[in-house]
Amino acid sequence: MPKTCITKSKDVHSITSHELIKKWGLKSGLAVMDQGFFSGANFLFNVLLVRWLSAETYGAFSLAFAIYLFSTSFHNALILEPMSVFGTANYSRDIRSYLAKQIIIHAIVTGILGILMSVLGVLLLYFTTDPLLSYAIIGVGLFMPIMLFMWLARRIYYILSEPGSALLISIIYLVALVIGSYILHYFKVENLFAWFGVLGISSFSGFLVLLKFNQSSFGVEQVDKLNWRQLFFDQWTFGRWIVLAAFFYFAATQFQLFITANYIGLEAAGVFRALQNFMLPMMQLLTAISTLAFPSMAFSYGQKNYSEMSRRSFMVSSALIIFSIMYVAFLFFYANPLEQLFYGGKYMAYTWLIPITGLIPLITAIEVGFSLIVRSLQRSVYHAILTFGMSIGGVFSGLVFIPLFGVSGAVFSLITSNFISLVVNIWFYRNWFLVLISSRSAN
Repeated sequence: MPKTCITKSKDVHSITSHELIKKWGLKSGLAVMDQGFFSGANFLFNVLLVRWLSAETYGAFSLAFAIYLFSTSFHNALILEPMSVFGTANYSRDIRSYLAKQIIIHAIVTGILGILMSVLGVLLLYFTTDPLLSYAIIGVGLFMPIMLFMWLARRIYYILSEPGSALLISIIYLVALVIGSYILHYFKVENLFAWFGVLGISSFSGFLVLLKFNQSSFGVEQVDKLNWRQLFFDQWTFGRWIVLAAFFYFAATQFQLFITANYIGLEAAGVFRALQNFMLPMMQLLTAISTLAFPSMAFSYGQKNYSEMSRRSFMVSSALIIFSIMYVAFLFFYANPLEQLFYGGKYMAYTWLIPITGLIPLITAIEVGFSLIVRSLQRSVYHAILTFGMSIGGVFSGLVFIPLFGVSGAVFSLITSNFISLVVNIWFYRNWFLVLISSRSAN
């Protein structure tokens, strides 16, 4: 009789483990597909811009888009990152009410950022003779709130472990982006305000899909359960260091583009941005997997299950490193055909730099295992210190390498800042997480 009970218990445990693996395997697959469609849409959009616009116009687009990415850092600091950290760790019982409040906070933050960006574009329009960059920045300001709303919607579904809904958003985004791009190309529109308008209208998919989330999940009582002002204060308290980090991260990863434009010109800036497009799909894959894994890491930290944190981070990082090595090899062997396929030989002189840019996602894949753990520790000063180190490396290497080596110097500067990021994450892992485990074992 006891043997029968033991056997049944083992069978139940085995089935449960099998179902758990199947469940997470499916969700990981959906997350990869989501990031594939999302990164594929952005990659294809940039390829079309490179082929259809002049190098100078694409360089202006790249500068405006870099400013947009700078604004996304504030959005990430005040909304996305705190939401990922606190959502599952502190508000798991009121998660849908908590996420509903983020929509209100998003409207306020992006509204302010959009107005500031639009004013900057208008000022440039009056104080510069070339309106190319001015119209692009105005477009960023006006369409930023809806562009970033898609980021919010996708992150909400990741926190809810519903990557299928995020995938739906990315599919709609891809289809709308392709249709809108071809319409502008057909009418030979080169005004960058219109091209950012295509990005904004395509991003409206986030709002459409999130309507399902609002209608099916929120009631008035749920929405009123949490105070958005208090949540915003808590998120600001956590995210203020990340806001500071946004300045440093911009200097570390985008400063090369502005130095290139200043020393060599908008055309060279366009070439540098075009080369980065080839690493974009792998970087987006790294983002998808780490974003999916992070809520469970934060939950494990909340439960003080440190061994589980280590096990999961090792598994995620190992898989990503293998994928990244394969990707670098792919870029190395097929750089010339890829450039011919996507850019039509426009930048053939720079194809040797394509596999070198692939080193950046490889470094990032190694870093993911450490950063997932360190980010889960809820010490926001980490982001400021990390990006400060990256910015020092990025700015100084950019100022030295770019005037000497041109576009290739910009690529090596970007690699330098990412390598510093890896070193800093390892340092935090050793001095925060391993020390935490040691002190717990001592007690």
